[in-house]
Amino acid sequence: MAEVSDWIAGRATVDSRTEQRLRDAYGVATTLLEAESPETVQTWLLGMNPLLDDRAPAAVFPEDPAAVMRAARFYVANG
Repeated sequence: MAEVSDWIAGRATVDSRTEQRLRDAYGVATTLLEAESPETVQTWLLGMNPLLDDRAPAAVFPEDPAAVMRAARFYVANG
């Protein structure tokens, strides 16, 4: 986790692909945190999701972060 903190503080650099993944993950988390507690967000990320073919968002994220963001927005809008 220190690496992420260093990157945020400008003390470290990451390649562009890693930077985009971090930004995507942050976007999903902040979208969910607008409506839910951190504990609920953690549960949502690890639970099976019908919008993601009954896979956990955390498992889908590496291959399709956009699908996870769509599922997060759907969850926030519809509960």
